[in-house]
Amino acid sequence: MHDWNNSPRRMQVSSFYLGETEITNYEYREYLTWLKYVFPPSDPSYREIYNGALPDTLLWDNELSRNDFSETYFRSPEFDYYPVVGVSWSQANKYCEWLTDRANEKALMDAGIISKDLYINESNNVGVTAFNMDKFKANDPDMAAYINEQRLAQKSGMKTANQRLLAANRSPAAPLVQKFRLPTEVEWEYAARGGLENAPFPWGGPYLMDDRGCYLANFKPKRGSYIEDDKLGTYTYTAPVKKF
Repeated sequence: MHDWNNSPRRMQVSSFYLGETEITNYEYREYLTWLKYVFPPSDPSYREIYNGALPDTLLWDNELSRNDFSETYFRSPEFDYYPVVGVSWSQANKYCEWLTDRANEKALMDAGIISKDLYINESNNVGVTAFNMDKFKANDPDMAAYINEQRLAQKSGMKTANQRLLAANRSPAAPLVQKFRLPTEVEWEYAARGGLENAPFPWGGPYLMDDRGCYLANFKPKRGSYIEDDKLGTYTYTAPVKKF
């Protein structure tokens, strides 16, 4: 178990980039579709790859949640651009690895090193034959069928036809896209503060209510209609990622 010690202490944060919004249900379903295509769960040797990436929709099954959310929230089109929930830390890390590979795959396609019709030939995208950066940097022979070595040599700037030299110099040029990862705790806190110092709440002030007596946080401790709130766009449970 971790030591949940939240004593204040000074930390330094190096420059970093953070996604503008949370990952949406739609984006995470794209990931699952790719896994199902490359690692078909109908094959017993791949079944747990897809199943292990599925979010835990049963977290909605509690007395404080809507009863139908476990069946509708992740899959229904009306929640496409809502943040995905029920994803574990391990699953989120796997998603970051996949996103890194796909971003680099796209960069190599744009550079003409990988053919843009890569996914038309199914033999290039079943199990271990699928593209990933570790295999690319290691000059894996599984990738020889869809790597344009001539174009790769041109991009490297090396004027040699010696394949061993070209292979040995591939790693320093990769990856083309910076690795995606989860933020550290201190990075998350720094980003969540939005540049504010010593502010107990993300809106900057020390109070829970504004000067009209309205609560600034997304909860309703007094009487009111949550259904009517939804119609007004104030959202009961969660909201589309770019709404606030």
